[in-house]
Amino acid sequence: MAESLSCPYCNSSANLLFRTTDINRRLSTEQFSYYCCTICELIFLHPIPTNLGDYYPNSYYAIPDSLEALRKQAEPQRYKIDRIRQYVLTGRLLEIGPAYGLFVSLAKDAGFTVDAIEMDERSCHFLHEVVGVNAVQHDNPAEALKNMGMYDVIALYQVIEHLPNPWETLNAIVEHLAPGGIIVIAAPNPDSLQLSIFGSRWTHIDAPRHLQLIPVDLLAQVMFQSKFNLVFKTTSDADSAGWNSFGWCWSFANLTTHTVLKKVLFTLGRVITKIMQPIERSRVRGSTYTIVFQRPHVK
Repeated sequence: MAESLSCPYCNSSANLLFRTTDINRRLSTEQFSYYCCTICELIFLHPIPTNLGDYYPNSYYAIPDSLEALRKQAEPQRYKIDRIRQYVLTGRLLEIGPAYGLFVSLAKDAGFTVDAIEMDERSCHFLHEVVGVNAVQHDNPAEALKNMGMYDVIALYQVIEHLPNPWETLNAIVEHLAPGGIIVIAAPNPDSLQLSIFGSRWTHIDAPRHLQLIPVDLLAQVMFQSKFNLVFKTTSDADSAGWNSFGWCWSFANLTTHTVLKKVLFTLGRVITKIMQPIERSRVRGSTYTIVFQRPHVK
């Protein structure tokens, strides 16, 4: 395996950062190599497995058994709608990679006209038949967007890191956002304190499902080139706080395969979560970020 190669975004030299396995789900013992660009600091997996679909088993999504159960699960995420309404009160909303629809159900109930692009067949059926939104089954959002209209909101919650073609997808999103429209992105943070501590053992690496970790500054640069404004950035909102706890608990637990020791280390992760919370809130060091970009209104 090469110790260095070209960055898929800026073509600069990228050095081998680490090799790791599917620590989270242990579906294989294959080694996966992650590289870090020396210029833009993108972290990316190379090569991407040709059998990537095998790492998304049918059990990947635990689909609820009713709309009522979905709404109960979704209620803690209502703050996402409140944030969006700071910029867009109503209109057409698209979520890319919604799984079975926690956020889109809230958006629909809030009065948005909702579409979804989702690769999982079972989730698409649930979205269409139970949630009642238009769900396009496709594993390439950029391609799917070609047949869709303009939107006031496009959201990707913990999705962009799964896409083999994030830059193509962002370009397609730009073409389908109306003036004043926003794009909301939440993703693992390569500048996080947890990554600096756990390295290849960090649970948010999630090899090989996470194909790249994109720095906030790089996304800001890409969107600035498309004349979008960065209007919100955080690693300490409710979503990030939950992923911070998840990161500490499971990164510690995944250090062993021993059942009892795993439980002990998981509990230790909960303690560390509380201790590290003030540090993670400072200097955008949380395990995931949420950012909002807005297209300027037409004057």
